[in-house]
Amino acid sequence: MKMRRLIILFTFFYLTGGSSSAQQNPSDSLTLQQAINIALKNNLNIKAADKEIKKNEYGVNENNAALYPSVSGKSHYIYAPEYGYDPAVTNGGEYGLQVSADYTLYNGGLNHIAVDKANTNVTLARLNFEKAESELIFNVRSVYYEIDNAARALKYQTEAVNSLEDYYNYLKESKAGGNATQNDVLKTEVDLNNTKINLEESVLNLEKSKRELYGLLFLSADTSKIIIKSAVIDTSLMPIESPDQFLDVKIAEMEASVNEFDIKTAQAERLPIVNLSGDAGVLGVKPKDYKNDLGYSASVDINVPVFSWGKVNAQIEQATVSFEQSKMKVDIMKKNLKKTQDSLLTEFKFAKTKMEAYKSNVKTAEDNFYYSKALFIGGSGSTLEVLDAYRLLKDTKTNYNNSILSLQQARAELLKLNGK
Repeated sequence: MKMRRLIILFTFFYLTGGSSSAQQNPSDSLTLQQAINIALKNNLNIKAADKEIKKNEYGVNENNAALYPSVSGKSHYIYAPEYGYDPAVTNGGEYGLQVSADYTLYNGGLNHIAVDKANTNVTLARLNFEKAESELIFNVRSVYYEIDNAARALKYQTEAVNSLEDYYNYLKESKAGGNATQNDVLKTEVDLNNTKINLEESVLNLEKSKRELYGLLFLSADTSKIIIKSAVIDTSLMPIESPDQFLDVKIAEMEASVNEFDIKTAQAERLPIVNLSGDAGVLGVKPKDYKNDLGYSASVDINVPVFSWGKVNAQIEQATVSFEQSKMKVDIMKKNLKKTQDSLLTEFKFAKTKMEAYKSNVKTAEDNFYYSKALFIGGSGSTLEVLDAYRLLKDTKTNYNNSILSLQQARAELLKLNGK
């Protein structure tokens, strides 16, 4: 009986986190949604994905600036003393203050292509941010369900130890009265010890899963502070989405669009470039021999590509092949994700059927175990029948618990596939 009390206390410690304050303060309990919210707030991968969006937004601003003239100002002053360089060269000094502007009038649309590509990269970064969130939520869900599974397994193992220990103590008393054999006691002792080992394993699994969850939440691994609430078992059928709506497909399509801009960029290399430049200001020398130091100038530069030894053609072909590859990747991804979706839906439905069957079997297995014990106590049964009934009950509860986990994990996979 002493061992039984120790096991109960040990189990209670891990189920409650060993903290009386956790029992008194409901805010210490952690629901699945709370865990997801904490992870989204603290996880560094999410913060890095958000920084990527901001970086690409600055890239849009940079490329938009190229659509307008660039303006710069400069000034200078040169002093040449009387006994310095030849006055014919320096004329006593020089001064200037100018404002100049440069503008690319035409470059084959390169600037506009760069702007469109930058905007596409922003969209791609936002999609990757959504994917990072979706993957994090999936990981939190998965680990949370594992904790839920481990907690139920711990509960079942505790019940099994308590029940079998009662029976074991009864056998020892019956043996003293001549109603049970030493063989009965030894067989039951072996099963009891095995169940205690399973109990310890369940405790370790629960602790391991908690630590993994805290890692995702970027919290300290002090697992004694939070009680995990049992997750709601949702058996409703998942909506069937078209693969076109999957995040991975949208990202792959956006990557293909980026590659398409590379084709346009390479094609623009064949076209002429027209640049305008001009300046206005003051430019003079000393001593002043000219009537007007104020002035301006303007120029037009035209650069026409003539021959590049096939370089531009090669760039176009490379970009075209990359674009075609990315489009093929999208098509392949759609087919594979459709297969994955169908497989997960089948797995979800099967797990639901198994869970409902095992749930019904648990009650039957419990009745069978109690009936077998009653028969033995009444003198018409055997210890072997009791132990067989006990193992059947333990296996049925384990199967029921694992079917719940399979159902939850399949649902989590489907939610991730849909970017949720």
